[in-house]
Amino acid sequence: MNELVIAWLGALTVMNVLAVVGLLALGRQVGLIYTRIPPQGARMGNPGPEIGESVPREELRDLGGELVSIADGRRASLVVFMSTSCDACTLLAPALRSIRRSDSARLQVVSVVPRPSEEEARTFAAKVRFDPVPVVYAPELAFRWRVMTAPYAILLSADGVVRSKGLVNHIDHLNSLLRAAELNVASIEELHAAHTTDGPIALEQAVTR
Repeated sequence: MNELVIAWLGALTVMNVLAVVGLLALGRQVGLIYTRIPPQGARMGNPGPEIGESVPREELRDLGGELVSIADGRRASLVVFMSTSCDACTLLAPALRSIRRSDSARLQVVSVVPRPSEEEARTFAAKVRFDPVPVVYAPELAFRWRVMTAPYAILLSADGVVRSKGLVNHIDHLNSLLRAAELNVASIEELHAAHTTDGPIALEQAVTR
């Protein structure tokens, strides 16, 4: 009887070891697959002003009463529309703070809460802790720019030209907007499409145009 128990325990141990080895191998393969897949850029969709469209300078007050100038001719602006009931918006706060701190000399980052009320915008900003990113309650800006979804980001040049835009559910999406503007394309998807459809020549044209 004892021999049967020992044999059973030995077989169980071998099975557990094999299961662990199998899981490790599977994890490695998933990691390899993930590294071969290019990061997805922000999905543009239809909201907001069109790529290449110019928007006028905006003078707004943040929730602390400080003046925030968008498209003021001095710095590019990354304007991110938020919702107080959006989990993805909350998760974006550290990325926005990081971008603000690292690129403040050439890029202004502004968080816009267009609804439902200024009081709820204040509660949201205090909970999420956006500082040093200014938070603006501006329903009129969302109306003028035709933005009805969140989190949604629009990148403007210093003189107010829309360079890139899209839904931004995580930091890779934010980085894709900045990268697309550097490469002078509307979106990372446009760059990938040029590369996969027409080869390196189209890719070079997309980057340098």
